[in-house]
Parts: sequence; structure tokens; C-alpha cells
Amino acid sequence: MFVVSARVMGLFFAANTVTVSACQLLVLKAAGGRRGTRAVVVMCGLWAVSWALVLTNVGLGAGWGKGLFVSAVVVFSLGETLFAPTLPALVNDVAPDALRGRYNGASTFALTTGFALGPILVGVLLQRHWGVPLLVCLMLACAVVATLATRLRRQLPSGTDIIIASSATDGTPTSTEGGPAGEPSLRQQEVRA
Repeated sequence: MFVVSARVMGLFFAANTVTVSACQLLVLKAAGGRRGTRAVVVMCGLWAVSWALVLTNVGLGAGWGKGLFVSAVVVFSLGETLFAPTLPALVNDVAPDALRGRYNGASTFALTTGFALGPILVGVLLQRHWGVPLLVCLMLACAVVATLATRLRRQLPSGTDIIIASSATDGTPTSTEGGPAGEPSLRQQEVRA
């Protein structure tokens, strides 16, 4: 069983924080104007590679140690930078206007439930030495989600499924949620144009 010290966990969190902080705006700018479903496919690919790196490290033994795990965290974090600008926008793209709040509520509920129950479930699985099957299942889940995102792309109306990246640096909103004082959101402006 591979045991990770608090110091090494701190290294993993630092790698995640630095990667997300350094790359979030660059990734958003690079993804701007591209399809959100394509970003989900790329995100799933990065996450699957991350899990494969962890699985490789488990197969090679602890001798490879921190370096391969830190690499896995960095790759996962790059995928994470694609998650934030795509999921909320995709939820809003598929939601009918009358049900938009419910769709967003269900999405938030699913995320927070996963954040709460995920560590418990993983802890139980790792305690029972089911880490390898867990990693394989995570890679398969990434493949399923990528396939579903590709299918979803064909179903979305034109003018939606676009990642909006703003070059605004003056504090104006760059999200898809809505502008100040009731102004239309950037996504609404983009769809109208």
C-alpha cells in the first residue's frame, strides 16, 4: 500500500494551485471562441492521462514516487482549467429558459454531492485495496463523458456551445452569467450577434 505523507500531499496541492493559477487565463484565452463540448473532450483526455500516470506509478511501485504523482496532478490541473469555463455554460445551453434554475441547481447539487461523497468512497475503496479498479473506472468514465460530449455537440443549436473569453482587464464581467445592472450576459450578446 502506498502511503503519502502530509508533506507530499502539500506538494500535490501546491502543484495544483500553481498550475491552475498560472494556466487558467492562458487556457481560457486559447479556448475562447471554441466549442465547449470540445473542451470537455480535451478535459476528459487530460484527466484520463492523469489517472493513467497514477496507475503507472502504482504499477511501478513507490520508487518512482513523487515525480510521477506530481506530473499526474499537473496534467489533472490543466484539465481542471477547462472545467470551470465549460460546465456552467453547457448546462445553460441545454436548459430550457423556464427550467434554467433547476438545471443549474441540479448541476450544483451533483458537484457538491461528489465533493462530499467522493473522498469517503475513495477512502473505502483504497482501504480494501481496490485502487487499481478505481483508476481503471475513472479512465473509462472519462471516455464515456467524452463520447457523450461529442454526441451533445451535434444536438446543440448553432450559436451556443461557445467558450467566451474576454480580453477585458478593467473588471467587466467575463463570465456567461450576466452583466451589471441587468445588461445581457456575454453569452447572450454573442448569441444575438
